[in-house]
This record gives sequence, structure tokens and C-alpha cells, in this order.
Amino acid sequence: MRNMSLDTALAQSWDVLVVGGGMGGSAVTRQLARKGLSVLVLEQGQQAFAESADINKDETDPDQRMKIGRFPAPLTGTIDGTTRDFYAPLGAGVGGSSLLYAAALDRFQPRDFERRTHPGDPGGRLGWPVGYGEIEPYYQEAEAALSVTGTPDPLNPEMNYRLASPDPMNARDTWISAAFEKAGLHPYRLHVGIENRKGCDWCLARVCLSGCKRHGGNAFMDPALQSGRVAVLAGVTVDRVLADRARVGGVAVRAGPRKAELTARAVVLAAGAYFTPVLMLKSASEHWPNGLANAHDQVGRNLMIHFGIRFAVFARRNLSLEGHRKALGFRDFYNHPDGPFGEVQSTGGEATAANVLYALRQRIDETPLRHIPMIRHLLRGPAALAPLLFGNAAIMSAMMEDFPYEDNRVVLDPDTPSGMRFHYRMDDEAQARGTAYVKLLKARLRGHARIQVLSARPNLNFGHPCGTCRAGDDPARSVVDRDGRTHGLENLYVADAAFLPTSGGTNPSLTIAANALRIGDRIAAHLNLSEEVVA
Repeated sequence: MRNMSLDTALAQSWDVLVVGGGMGGSAVTRQLARKGLSVLVLEQGQQAFAESADINKDETDPDQRMKIGRFPAPLTGTIDGTTRDFYAPLGAGVGGSSLLYAAALDRFQPRDFERRTHPGDPGGRLGWPVGYGEIEPYYQEAEAALSVTGTPDPLNPEMNYRLASPDPMNARDTWISAAFEKAGLHPYRLHVGIENRKGCDWCLARVCLSGCKRHGGNAFMDPALQSGRVAVLAGVTVDRVLADRARVGGVAVRAGPRKAELTARAVVLAAGAYFTPVLMLKSASEHWPNGLANAHDQVGRNLMIHFGIRFAVFARRNLSLEGHRKALGFRDFYNHPDGPFGEVQSTGGEATAANVLYALRQRIDETPLRHIPMIRHLLRGPAALAPLLFGNAAIMSAMMEDFPYEDNRVVLDPDTPSGMRFHYRMDDEAQARGTAYVKLLKARLRGHARIQVLSARPNLNFGHPCGTCRAGDDPARSVVDRDGRTHGLENLYVADAAFLPTSGGTNPSLTIAANALRIGDRIAAHLNLSEEVVA
């Protein structure tokens, strides 16, 4: 179905309302459509895009931001005691943040799903209520839908990959891969959802208009729309989820000046780890005075944000850069005794003046220097020197797993531009891990490849939030069960990054998609529809 009007949506009956059309919302929608369910997707942004722009662009007008797939409002966060407003790398529209991502689509390791301890909770709260074996078939399904290319991780032969073959690496990255192998590392071709067609511009950090980059919209939502059982209601704001003590009945929405209530047999929240909990908190009522499914004050808690260290790897001069741009990864330190650390991967970006300027401004925004007039403009000079300093270097990211701490959380705040505020403190153990990670990288690569660390401290990736409605078996310490169903409400589900009980040591997008496909099957079973209707 095409984008639907509010009047038409009100005139029809729906099995499921899905709030949010990002990676999780799109994947769960496709799976529900395959089971023959009628689904209405409620999306704040646009359904399709005719414009694209790099995320480095300084654009603050909300309407213009929405036109290029970017979340319209700045986030408000108190980070290590300092409160500030800033624009995070979040998307808006069908596809969500996957519209802007760099399409790195690797799996969590089996260990990420196992129960283990961490420094903030030695009693052991890490781990999923779902094992790796249960989610692996959905990983395979998501990889196929997202056209993921790459080679298997040689250190994890038990992971049953079904990946398409990648295009050849460029000469520079081939040299770097060989240097890594000489250092005793085990590089492999990074798992990426970009079809490197002739003339492909890769569209890292911006909307892809050609379809080369696979994301939630073109991989999952488009096939769902073709079933005829799915429609998108774009440009709509969901104000509340309507619920009694045991069930939800629908949602209250706004479309321009109009307000209305839509009803369905079930509601799936997929507005992202920042805003799914906010909607649950906004939906407080006499039955749920602290917010939906929040009897134990867990909604919004356990916010995890990946952090990492960027570094440049210098190759021989005059090596060609023609070819696959996001090519390499290795996991030799993923479960290191001094960690856990995570995956090291190509960012796909080069040390251009624009990319360095963006990185410098991010760093300045985290310090008191951001208050100095003209400081952001003055950074253009140092950034312009980047190509001369780094030349043929590849920019890589060493990612680190974040742990769930209850005081790192999202709260409702109507006085902020986004209606949300989050509190986050980087624990001392994270700082120590970052220092250990840098030492480990330098020691291993010494004599094989020259590297330059670009991060003075671990950088938070605000585009990777997760865990704010974490899954678990104990209702007192979690928000949803293994099927994504909220504790206490039999037909309200969460199918986005908020579900994730652990952040893993790699990009979460593929895991969000795979888990959302799995939740779609569970919702259909709960609604007594388990037979597949379309392939």
C-alpha cells in the first residue's frame, strides 16, 4: 500500500500497529506481513526521500533535517555531569537511523548471549533470555535481506554464515590486511550491506537514493508493502499508548492539528532506544502511574552506548584507493582477558578535511571549549591539514562493549527539544579498558604498521543506544520477556534496540533486525497465526 492518510487509516481495522519504521520496526513489519497480519506503521518522518546530504552538514532547521532523513531535534544529555544539547547521528523516516549508517552488519558473538558478570553488578545481569542458537536462523534471514557481503570470521568457525562474496579490496587495504596478518592478527572482510555497483558513492552518513546501501526501508519495509497488508502513516506523532491494567487497545496520534485514536489487536514499539521508553513513560495512567510496564522502575534504565577509539593506519604511499571502501575487520581482542573489547573495523571514511572537522567538533562539544566564540569555525584550519598529515592512511575504529548500569538512563522531559533527556556516566572501568585497548593495539602492530590514535579518550557513539527496555526473565529487573512482550501487558511489544540486554562489541543493526524478525514470529504465534502466507 502507498502512504496512507489518517482518514483512511481510521476507516480500516488493523491487527498490529507498529510505532516507528526504523530497522527494528521495518523488520518486524515484514515478518508480520508474511504471517498474513494487517499492519499499520506509524512514522514521524517521511516514507521516501528525494534529497540526500552528508551528516557533517550544519543543518538545524527541523523541516530541512527531516527532508534528508535526519532526526529533527537535538538530544539533551547529561554526560559525566555536564548537560548539553547536541545533534546525534539519528535518522528519521522509514529506515530510521539505518538511513544514515555505514551498513556494517556483523553478528554478536555467541558469548554475548551468555550470562556473565560485569563490574557494576558482580551478581551477574548480563546475558540474553534467548540463546545464540535460537537467533542464528534469523541472522541468516536478515543477512540475505540486507544483501550482506563479507567473509567468515576465522576465529569463530562455529558461526554458520551465509554471506555473498565481497568485491576486491583496494590496494591500500590489501597492504594493511597483509600487515595485520604478519602481526599475528586474523583479519577478514567486514560484513557490509552495500552493493558496490558501478558509480556507487557509498552514501556513508547520508540517505542512499540509488538503493546501493541496504537499510530497514528497502530491505524489509518495501517487501512488506508489496504484500498489500501493510501501510505507512507518515508524518504522524504518537502521543500515548492506550492501555488498561492488562492490555493495550491502540494509540493516540497527531497529524498536524488533528488528533485521533487508532486501535489494533497488538502494538509494537520500535521508536528506538531513546524514544521507545519515553513513549511508555508518557503513557502513564491510573492503571500504570509510573508509565507502561514500569511497575519496577526499569523503563528507561540500563542505557548502553558503544564507545570506541579511532586510529589511522598508514600504508605505503601511492597505493590505489579504488575499490571496496569498508573492507576490513578483526576480532582478536573481542574477548580479551583485559576486556571485553570488541571488533576493529574500517570506518569507510578517509582523513578528509570534512571528516576531520566533524570529529574535531564532536570532541570540542564534549569540553568547556565549546563555549568559546568562533571555536567551531577556527577548527577549519587544523582540519584542512588532515589530508597532508594522513595521506594514504585508513581510518579504523576499535569498538568496545558498554555495560548496563541502572543509573545510565532515559527520562521523560517535556522541556527539552526532543521531549527526552538522558543521563550517562562513563564508568572508570570503561576508561581503563580504553587505555588497555590502545596499548594492546600499539604493541601488536609495532613493527608491522604505523598507527596514529585519533581519540584522546573513548568516544561515545550516540547512534548506538540500546538496552532501555532490556529483556529478561525477571520482571523486577527487566521490561520485556524473551518474546519482546512487556511484563504485565499481554499485547504490547518492543522490537528495537531498547530490547537488547547487552550491547555486544560490534554494530547492533544486524542483531536488531534479526531479533525483530524473531519477535514478529512470536507475535504471530501469540495472535494464533503461525503459518506463513507469503515467501
